[in-house]
Formats: sequence, C-alpha cells, structure tokens
Amino acid sequence: MKIGGVYSSKIARARLISQARMKSAGRAKKFSGSRINTGLSSGSYMDQLRKGLTSKTGNTGAALSNLQKKSNYTSLISSAESLKKHADKLLDTKEEESLFTEEKKEQAVKEIKGFVEDYNRMVERLQRVGTTVSSLYLKQLQGHVADNKDLLRELGITQNTTGTLKINEDKLKEADPEKLKKLFGTDGGFGDKISSWAEKIQANAEANLAGYYGNENLYGNNYNRYGTNISGYGGGFNTRG
Repeated sequence: MKIGGVYSSKIARARLISQARMKSAGRAKKFSGSRINTGLSSGSYMDQLRKGLTSKTGNTGAALSNLQKKSNYTSLISSAESLKKHADKLLDTKEEESLFTEEKKEQAVKEIKGFVEDYNRMVERLQRVGTTVSSLYLKQLQGHVADNKDLLRELGITQNTTGTLKINEDKLKEADPEKLKKLFGTDGGFGDKISSWAEKIQANAEANLAGYYGNENLYGNNYNRYGTNISGYGGGFNTRG
C-alpha cells in the first residue's frame, strides 16, 4: 500500500523524535549514577572539553551552545512528561480511585507536590531556552496561575518572583480535600489546563531536539503537534523554538 507524502512525513518525524530521545536518554544514563574521574580540576576539564569541541567543530561557542540547548530540551521533555503523570493520577475521575478523600489525602498531597516540582523545572527550562515560543508558553502557564491565585493561596501554593511556585506544606496538608479536587482533580481545572500545556511544551521540545539529530528540513512548514505551527494550541505560536 502506497503511503502518501503526509503520512510519510509524520512517520519520519516520529522516527527522528524517537531517535533523539533514545540518544539523549543514553547519554544521561551513561553519565548518571557514577562520578567521572577525569584526573583534572574542573577548570582543566572544561578547557579540555572546549579544545575537543573546537577541534571537531572549529567553533567552541556554537558547540557548547548546542550542547546546552540539547540539555535544556531533554530536561524540558522529562519534566513535562512527569508533570502529566502526576496530573493524570490526580484527575482520575473514578470515585473509587479518587485521591480527594480524608483517607487518601496524603497521597493527593504527594502527587500535588510532585506536580509543582515538575512545573517549576518546566518553567526554569523554558526560561533557559529563551525563545519566542518558550516565552509564549511561559505567559500561558503564568496566566493560569494568576487566574487561580486565590484558591492556590488557600492551599498554601504561591508564586515566586521567578515565576516558579512555592508550597507551604503544612497548609497544603490541612487543606479541604474538596478544594484540592477543585484545582487538581476536575476536568478543565487548573491542573488539567497546566497538563494540557505541558503536552504541547513536550511536543515542541521533542521537535527541537529531533532537529539536532536529524534533517531539520524534513519537517517542512507544518509540524502539527510537533511544534512549528501550534496555532491550534490556543496561542497562535507559529515558530519552532
């Protein structure tokens, strides 16, 4: 069966994204869990790294910049994906599975704390990426925080000047389960909306990360959910970044 150009393009994009994520995960696994003994001071090690990059690329600044961008996008994907998992657990609408009861309140608090931690990592990475699109994503996230600031404050969650969130854990533990549910366990509520944006942020980061490992021209002018044309996501963001 002949596959049309559109479907071929989608398959190719999916493969590139999968390859990019596998490569990033492999690098993270390689360097995590053990301390690398370089035999050099941190300054000397960085000097050697720069020399190696220069010998390969002829442009140390550009190479280091690309490494940092890859790191930012990889971390952005991880934090967005983790946030969505916390949101899904909180949003389970089955009565017997609901965490918003006195008996399961401790678990609800744990998931909310994880949600906030991932939200903060996502915000920090978006700020480091520093593109027009990431700025628009930040604006959307902070808009939802502003819309719900009074109820968030009642639960012990406030916004720092950096745009990240801070939790008063004692206040959160004492909060009424119904108020927790209103924010984090309701379709269309704060948690659900932030999770929806996390999905779009993750898709955009995957597209950008794939661009470093594959042929960027393969994407064409319309990445659908992968990041270039995301006007359907509510913000009219028409550039990858």
